[in-house]
Amino acid sequence: MKGQKINKTDLIQDYEKVKKKIGYSPSISEYKKYGKYSKAPFVDSFGSWGNFTLHMGGEIQKGGVKKRLEIPVTETINYINFIPKIYANKVVIAADLHIPYHSINIVEKLGEYNESFNADTLVLVGDVIDLKGLYTKIPQDSDTLWVKEITEETGKVFNFLFQYYDSIWWLTTNHEKRLDKLLKSNMQAHLLLKATNNSPNLTISDYEWGEINDWLRVSHPERGRKNKASLGEELCSRWLCSNLIFHTHRFAMGVHSSGKFVWGDGLHLTDPNFHEYRMKRLTTHDEWVPGWWIVNNNKLYPHVIHERILNSYEKV
Repeated sequence: MKGQKINKTDLIQDYEKVKKKIGYSPSISEYKKYGKYSKAPFVDSFGSWGNFTLHMGGEIQKGGVKKRLEIPVTETINYINFIPKIYANKVVIAADLHIPYHSINIVEKLGEYNESFNADTLVLVGDVIDLKGLYTKIPQDSDTLWVKEITEETGKVFNFLFQYYDSIWWLTTNHEKRLDKLLKSNMQAHLLLKATNNSPNLTISDYEWGEINDWLRVSHPERGRKNKASLGEELCSRWLCSNLIFHTHRFAMGVHSSGKFVWGDGLHLTDPNFHEYRMKRLTTHDEWVPGWWIVNNNKLYPHVIHERILNSYEKV
């Protein structure tokens, strides 16, 4: 068969035979032992062996450690690879949950808050899931189950939030991109992330920023944050619009020097008691501040969870 392209159907059928023989999804070495073909035709047809096995509901390998995945195979994945433009009278905006290091209490408040605010749309601007086990710059706990973070922990959060919001937008940023780097395919990464919830009203964006009602830009910049207390002002000048930025977990808000735009920075939904980064001082602000942001009639409001701050819509 040298020089002859092998049909995808034949590859899948032979793979299924091996899977049935050994009782689980075979690794490449296991397939070579029992299968009919080499690795090459799978790479030619599917891009890589990893892409093929993931598509078949198989396993991903990293560093020689196998992580079995049960991923629903679907031809329709609700993700977008263009800048999202969101239009709604009322919007709730949050970021930096870092599941499974999220605060269950604050996430519950985020849902219950909408019982009175009645927004249709929730926008999650990055670092929704932590994926600590895929971070290569620091030593990792070998027991970190990043697959479980995706298929179970994150799924629980989305199932809860969909009780309160009709549609959820998920903008993927530096933590979610760890999955892209592992799989070398944002399509396959989105397939995995989509497994967190099968609602057609969950939209996953390939971008770390988007626009709301053509006047507010929301973003989660990965780089250039250190010692950048003035980033809100800079982005307003650069994009000539109001800006809401995340990543620092702090809380700040201001008005651009032109007087035309407003900017907000930070707020988070993590539990600092469990989050490893809390003591590493990776951000430029001493204190992490929990909360979220809302847009109502094209005005921006912070909802800050702090005993000294009275938020809009709260009774005095």
